[in-house]
Amino acid sequence: MSPLLLACRLTPPGEGGIGLIELAGPRAPEILDKLFSNPRGHHASTLRPGRLLYGKLIKEGETLDEVILDCVALRPQPAFIINCHGGAVAAARVMRALAAEGARPCSMQERAEARRALGVMDAIQAEAEQAIPRAPTLRGVAHLLDQRGGALAAAIETLRGAALRADWPAASSGVERLLATAAFGRALTTPPSLVLAGRPNVGKSTLANALLRYDRMIVHSLPGTTRDTVEELLSIGELPFLLADTAGLRDAGDAVEREGVERTRRALERADVALLLFDASEPLREEDEALLSGPLPARLVPVLNKSDLPLMIRAETIRQKTGREPVAVSAVQGEGIAELEERIVQEMWPSPPARGEAIIFTERQEKLMRAAKEAAAGRSAERFLEALDTLRGGSANGNVRSAITD
Repeated sequence: MSPLLLACRLTPPGEGGIGLIELAGPRAPEILDKLFSNPRGHHASTLRPGRLLYGKLIKEGETLDEVILDCVALRPQPAFIINCHGGAVAAARVMRALAAEGARPCSMQERAEARRALGVMDAIQAEAEQAIPRAPTLRGVAHLLDQRGGALAAAIETLRGAALRADWPAASSGVERLLATAAFGRALTTPPSLVLAGRPNVGKSTLANALLRYDRMIVHSLPGTTRDTVEELLSIGELPFLLADTAGLRDAGDAVEREGVERTRRALERADVALLLFDASEPLREEDEALLSGPLPARLVPVLNKSDLPLMIRAETIRQKTGREPVAVSAVQGEGIAELEERIVQEMWPSPPARGEAIIFTERQEKLMRAAKEAAAGRSAERFLEALDTLRGGSANGNVRSAITD
């Protein structure tokens, strides 16, 4: 791809504190000299990497926005980040002004492709840059920044060295370690589902609100208040989950409620982690027994709610039926919520990768690593190295292409 003048919004659309727009290309200094005005008369073309300038973007006498200009690179081509106000209107005005001067608005993916064509990043870095804006938690962003900074690339180089030494045990174990991180890595941008299930009035919506830290779900003493699956993004241990509050499981009385109950059963079957909620202040009912005897996901946490009241359900009973130690909480009082959150993360990620560790975070990377695993099993250095080179380079061909598409 030949060098172009590209304008890319680095922050997602919507309201926020700041909006970041990158202008990159040979004519970027010239365009900014035309639009940017600094109170002391400094020009964008004199700015060097690592230096900032305050000023205004002005077009035809109209101030578009107050901005801070950041020069991030001059080679292989100039690149500047414009820090403007975070509202949609300000960013849109700046983007229109840049486009009028010849800049082509582009997506994060197009920006990454252009940077790869210039040789300033590899395929892994490009995928990390595309994933970072989609990560809903700071911990997710931090893990992806580690990969952008070379954590996965360094692990791949270690695997290359093992293959070149014909140390296949080391190569195989290294591949297995990376494959074990794939589900965690993908979850950083595609949160796993956390489904709350139980009979009506056990406190599902109250518990959902306690986990969310605000009143998102309607709470009422009338059974059947929640008639549909309500989903909300949730951060637990700085890891993202998609929390689903479901309709109570019982023999529903009308068509609408019956549909809600059926959706609950489907959500429960597909859940990555299920919270089975019971009213601990009452003995187990028929609906509770039906929940315990029905199909359940592999990862679950039993929860005994209303622990602030006299307990009528023994923890041993739930332990025997689920094979898991139940967590006692009072959703109303907020008691036991921290312990429940720890159990949820542990159930989903018994040993989550630490900051700085290499992780796989895209389907493409996982497929290529599985191709490397097959090559290691067959002790084929050629296929093993081809898979690793493709992972870094971003294309697939020959035996590797066959391996990841079959």
